[in-house]
Order: sequence, then C-alpha cells, then structure tokens
Amino acid sequence: WCFSLLLLLLLAGCTPHKDLVKVKNKEAETKDFASVFHNRLSAHILNMSIQFKESNFSGLLVVRPMEDNSHRIVFTTKMGNKLFDFLLPPQKGLQVNSCIDPLNKKLLLYILEQDLRLLVNSYWKQKVRKEFVAKGEEHQVFKIKSPSSFLYYYFDAKKEKEIRKIEKASRLSKKVIVTMDDYKEEFPSKIRIEHQHLKLSLEMKLLSVKQ
Repeated sequence: WCFSLLLLLLLAGCTPHKDLVKVKNKEAETKDFASVFHNRLSAHILNMSIQFKESNFSGLLVVRPMEDNSHRIVFTTKMGNKLFDFLLPPQKGLQVNSCIDPLNKKLLLYILEQDLRLLVNSYWKQKVRKEFVAKGEEHQVFKIKSPSSFLYYYFDAKKEKEIRKIEKASRLSKKVIVTMDDYKEEFPSKIRIEHQHLKLSLEMKLLSVKQ
C-alpha cells in the first residue's frame, strides 16, 4: 500500500494544470467551439517558420477553405518553391500532394496534421467536461476530450470569441501549447505552436486575408 500511496502522490504532483480553478456547481454542457480559421469564405496568408531540431524552414503559408469543409494548406518559400502542399479533410487523414524530403517523414507528417487540426478543425457541439478560471489571468477555460488527449481552450473573459490559448495534454503533462495574440477582426495576427517534448515549433504571422 505504501507504493500505491507514493504513486498517487507523484501523480498528484504531476498535474499539468495547477493554475486552474474549477468553476463550482457547473454541470457538463455541450458547447460550440469555432476553429481559429473559422471564416469559411476567406483564404489566410501568413508568414510561417518551422523549427525542427536543428533545421529551420520559413516562407508563406496559405490556408484556403474548400467547399467540402476540407482545407488546402500550402507552404512555399518566398521565392515560390513549394515546401509542402496538403489537403486536410474535415475528419481525419492528410492528403500529401507534395512535400520536401526533410519534412516528408511519416511521424512528422502525422504531428503536423494534428497541429494544423488544432487551428482549422472546429470541435462543434463538444461536451465540456469541466470549466475553469485561470489564476491571475482573465481567461475562461474549457476542458474537452479529444480522441487521444484532453484539450484546454482558454478564452478571453471579456471577448468570448477570442481563443487565447489551446493546450493539448495527457493526464500527467502538457504536450502542445498553441498561443494566439494580437487579434484583428476576430483573427489572431500571431500564432505559435510549441511542442513540450519535441524539438518542434511553428510560428505564424498574418499577412492578409483574401476572399
């Protein structure tokens, strides 16, 4: 029993969200979660850099919604050479139309798909497992269950439509942190995706939105 007690204490000490306070007497509810790229009529053009281990890839990212709710996502150098060209269906899977060899690794492509889905997927009508407030921050936080982990959505308490942060976590640790800043017309001008246990990060800065 001593080992079990020690294990429980260790697990309690590893809780990844000690800064959150649960909202009391709040029953589970179904809530709409719009994606960051929720505008179905516009293509977004961003500067993007990917830092993977010791390599850096930078250029222009174009995210264009398609009629079937999929997204065409193209990453090129500023000279126009394609780094990758993806089609992201609304549910699962990734269609790779082209990809340069350093990024064309099965595991890396899967990780990039999951990262992009945090931005373009809309977890419509998801059941909120718990609601929190963040200590010292004006954030309303919702916890939902995704297929392989938990997602924590941090909304600006004063501007309910502005997602400030998305955290993807297991029961023991945070795995991916997405931060969004400097909103202009309901879209963040700056987006950063940072993996906590991998040498991988993505940074995006909005250049323009085109109909």
